[in-house]
Amino acid sequence: MKQLRTVILPRILALVLWLISLVLGLFDIYFAREIFYAIYARFSTQAGPAIALGTAIIFIMAIVYLGFVVLTSKYHIKNVGKPESWYLFTKTIIAELAIPFLAYFM
Repeated sequence: MKQLRTVILPRILALVLWLISLVLGLFDIYFAREIFYAIYARFSTQAGPAIALGTAIIFIMAIVYLGFVVLTSKYHIKNVGKPESWYLFTKTIIAELAIPFLAYFM
């Protein structure tokens, strides 16, 4: 029972938090495009460039997301259960929740 509490439980919680951060990252790609559209609509009325730039933003954010997945998975595998890993989870989830919050107010 002690092994379950000290070894397995932190790993399961880290996996769940990592999966939550990955899902939030996918939503952030969508919200980044919506933030761009909100800013673009304030300053222009032409739809053609907005669609092209919106597609480019999705492409760039997808590349950033893939880098995020690779780097955080390596980091969390190396530091699972350590305070540094939990601190990174905290910073990541706060940053990922800030983007939809910002999009809501735009």
